[in-house]
Amino acid sequence: MISSGRDPRVGLCSVCLHGRRVENGRGSVFWLCERSMSDSGYQKYPSLPVRACPGFGPRDGAAASTKVPAEPFRSRNRDKSTA
Repeated sequence: MISSGRDPRVGLCSVCLHGRRVENGRGSVFWLCERSMSDSGYQKYPSLPVRACPGFGPRDGAAASTKVPAEPFRSRNRDKSTA
C-alpha cells in the first residue's frame, strides 16, 4: 500500500492517480504512467524522480498541498532530431 505522502525518490508519480507501482519477478520496482496508454506524449516508465508533469492528478488521500511546477513535461521519445 502507498502512503499518502510523496516519495522523494519517485516524485509526483507516487501520489498521482495515473501512477502505478510495478514490481517484476526479480524485485525491481518501476512506476508506470497509465496516462501513456491513451496519450503518446507521456512516457510509459518515466525517469524518476518526476518533478513536473502537466498530467498530474492527485490520488485520493494525497496531500492537498502537493504543488505541480508550471514547467511542462517533455517526453524523451519526441522529436529526437533536435537533440
